[in-house]
Amino acid sequence: MGKRKKAEGGRGTLVIPILIILLAVAGGYLLLQRPRAAQPGPLQEPGAENLPDFAYASQDSLRAYMVALRIPEVLEKIPCYCGCVSMEHLGVSHKHLRDCFIFDDGAFDDHASYCDICIYEALDVDRWYKEGVPVREIRTRIDAKYGGGKYGPPTKTPPVGDEVVATVVPPIQPMPDLAAPGANLSLAPGFRSMSDALKLTPEGAVWARFINIPALVGGPLELYASGRIQPEGFYGRRLVGMYSADYSTDSWIELHDVGYDDPGIKPRLQPGMENSVASRPFIYGHAQNVERVVALQRGAGKSAYPTFAPLLDPLDDEGAAVVEVSLRTTPFSDMDYLGLDPAPGGVERVSAYHIARKEALPIKELEELKASSKGRGLEQYEFKVEGGLLVVRMVGGINAVLAEKLP
Repeated sequence: MGKRKKAEGGRGTLVIPILIILLAVAGGYLLLQRPRAAQPGPLQEPGAENLPDFAYASQDSLRAYMVALRIPEVLEKIPCYCGCVSMEHLGVSHKHLRDCFIFDDGAFDDHASYCDICIYEALDVDRWYKEGVPVREIRTRIDAKYGGGKYGPPTKTPPVGDEVVATVVPPIQPMPDLAAPGANLSLAPGFRSMSDALKLTPEGAVWARFINIPALVGGPLELYASGRIQPEGFYGRRLVGMYSADYSTDSWIELHDVGYDDPGIKPRLQPGMENSVASRPFIYGHAQNVERVVALQRGAGKSAYPTFAPLLDPLDDEGAAVVEVSLRTTPFSDMDYLGLDPAPGGVERVSAYHIARKEALPIKELEELKASSKGRGLEQYEFKVEGGLLVVRMVGGINAVLAEKLP
């Protein structure tokens, strides 16, 4: 059983009769491993101060635990697809998604803090709930997205009853108004690409993501990006640009831009964290990392850009909608790049790898993937080796593009 800390605050039925689920399910617990830790999220909601340390493992983990604290009664209607139902032999007896975060007696469980599926299910539920989607429809969407054998077997969560109709949370306005005529919102000079952001980042980063929000509003990437940016409530303003960088699993930094100078924005304050809003882009993260960013702006220290320059210099990331870079290694590479942009026919994905061992390049496998790409829903698929990089480019529907596995 995971670590426990008594939960305080929140709504819903946290103390409910325990339903013992006995399953003879073969196979182990399915956990999606992240190559990096996500960034901590909003901490100012009531009850945040009562969260245990493990909830702060990442941004997405923290957001998900806040969801469980706010709307436990909704998560009780949603099955978990991480495979925890198969872990009864380890003392885990989960009935629904809420159990992955909070026990029936009100104590927090650390289980969800290291499980991507639990976290992203909760964030999906929260987003749809805030949009005013009925709980029954949320359940249907979760089943469609995570079920069908894509992940682990689901918990035996009863169907949503007729008495559960809709939410009481007013819908959040959609993002497309960011691109409306007269909005006059634009990314700050010197903060318009991954390359720009890395030059504002102290050296030592192992992963980074840059999201250019106006470049994706109204398109298939809008929903994809919505769960990866700080919400409007963070500053009381929508962001037009967000950058995240990790130094380790528990050390990170974020840069935020609201698209215009606004002296009325107040920093978010919390123990161990800092939020500098003196100039754009705003800086948010662990106190020591914020201080390093400020020092770099004043000319002290080195930036992270030279580390990733061999990967980024041959590519054009200016104006890209979503870009990720990572120091992940493969048998043939020592760092990689992911770019996502709206394109005719759906989404264009560019995956690039800095070649460390040319003899290990998976050329044959890529040729086979290209030959069968139409059958996987991809309209275009091509690859080339050039300038020390292996570059794979594909175009297709967003689901096909995101699901594509590379050697």
